[in-house]
Amino acid sequence: MPDKFELARGWFLKADSDLNTARLMVEGNGPYNTACFPPGPC
Repeated sequence: MPDKFELARGWFLKADSDLNTARLMVEGNGPYNTACFPPGPC
């Protein structure tokens, strides 16, 4: 199991990826009706 630092780092990397995706969606022309599902339990 990763230590707390590595676990937090993973969450921040995921958040950064989500933010970049949101920026692309806002700046783009769609499609906006696409659903995304995580590969594991939330």
